[in-house]
Amino acid sequence: MMLIFQQIFVLVPLALILAAGIHDILTMRVPNLICLTLFLMFWPAAWMAELRPSDIGLHVLLSFAVLTAGYVSFHFKWMGGGDGKLLAVVALWVGPWSALEAFIVTGLLGGMAAFAIVGARRYLPTGFFSGVLGKVVDEKKIPYGAAIAGGALVVFFNSPIPKALIFAA
Repeated sequence: MMLIFQQIFVLVPLALILAAGIHDILTMRVPNLICLTLFLMFWPAAWMAELRPSDIGLHVLLSFAVLTAGYVSFHFKWMGGGDGKLLAVVALWVGPWSALEAFIVTGLLGGMAAFAIVGARRYLPTGFFSGVLGKVVDEKKIPYGAAIAGGALVVFFNSPIPKALIFAA
């Protein structure tokens, strides 16, 4: 029975992170409900993974620092508010041992997306693309939540909680 809960607390956060990235591409928004659900799921997952209180404290401290940086970035309009919250909750889940790798991958993916989108905006006529791609290219924003989700997905299974829950059986 415990194995089922462990699998749920690995697969559901993974699906939520992926859903946040897809939702950001489609709507240029990261739903607060996804970030809140990920935040709330962290606590029982950390308990099931038997993280030490000091390790949980490091996860929380990192997440708070990332949330603060996200708030500052949002204030100066460098990043959307949802992106900052998603990045903070990803930092909470992956912890300080995997966060740097997640942030590097996020930066690379976000940079490639920004380069492609800005290039398309500059060199292609408005309305060149249709559908979702057309909306992304024609908007004044870049769906950075997709890059954050990509960075999280790359390191997710190598971070402490999923690793402990998957290999606990």
